[in-house]
Amino acid sequence: MSMRRGWFGPKRFGWGASPQTWEGWAITLAMVAGLAASIRWLRPVLEESTGLPSDAVVFGICAGWVFVFLGVVWLTYDRK
Repeated sequence: MSMRRGWFGPKRFGWGASPQTWEGWAITLAMVAGLAASIRWLRPVLEESTGLPSDAVVFGICAGWVFVFLGVVWLTYDRK
């Protein structure tokens, strides 16, 4: 049995998860930075290669990052 604390846990008020450790905050900041960088540099490449409108490409990038982030939260959630 591990005494290690989860990176994310329940919020004090409201519904959802909140970072509980420095690792949780680091992952959250990395997710925001990765999302911004993807929209800045990956969006034009995807628009040109797929022919999709900018809004659709941005939605796809955001959906992908949110999916990965929620997976990390689920794997590291403190379920006490």
